[in-house]
Amino acid sequence: MSFNSANYIPLLPAPTVRFAVPSEKLQTLLLMQYKSSPNLSAYINCFLQEVDIVNKAIEDSINLRYLSDAFGKQLDVIGEIVGIGRIFYGAASLGYFGFYNDPQSASPSIGDAFAPTIGGIYKSITDRDSADYVMDDVTYKKAIYAKIIKNMTNCCIEDVLLYIDLVIGFSCDTEIKESNSHVDIFVHEDLTQLQRISIGLLINGVRPICTSMTLRDNHGTIVIRALN
Repeated sequence: MSFNSANYIPLLPAPTVRFAVPSEKLQTLLLMQYKSSPNLSAYINCFLQEVDIVNKAIEDSINLRYLSDAFGKQLDVIGEIVGIGRIFYGAASLGYFGFYNDPQSASPSIGDAFAPTIGGIYKSITDRDSADYVMDDVTYKKAIYAKIIKNMTNCCIEDVLLYIDLVIGFSCDTEIKESNSHVDIFVHEDLTQLQRISIGLLINGVRPICTSMTLRDNHGTIVIRALN
């Protein structure tokens, strides 16, 4: 089975389940002689609003099982099933925006108003260090799609190109050269620091057995890191 990046659609939106909201059906539940009683309506509605909460929880437990709709913890569960986690522990220095002498800052650290791929990212006060890479929902969902491609195919050239597009997050101009037991991948794009780290961490997933691999973009060589 092989997918083509030109016409590949990861997953169609899941069929959404919708239940009738009990509190909205209140008037149809009342006998004719009580329909005009605001006190009784308000009294019964107190109970039905609690049922609404349970009703919504049941809907979410069904709808958010699908990858196309999942987020947060639901994505973590799907990722565990597929075989890819959200956090890469001790992955690499993420290149935080900072002083030139700071070993965790990007090089060059200072950004460029006309080139968003130059420079590092700001470090949050809640970030203890830059050793762990935690993917946000959008990035993680694409990484899960990429892992599904890896799981479902023999990783032909077309599949590898699609895999790279999904990991990086957009359709890339990618060149792949094969030689004796070696694969050279050149992404002809100006990737951001996080995109470079993402592809450097995940490209081993489609590396053929007993072959070496080099990876680069317009900024230069991208370090390929093995995950423990």
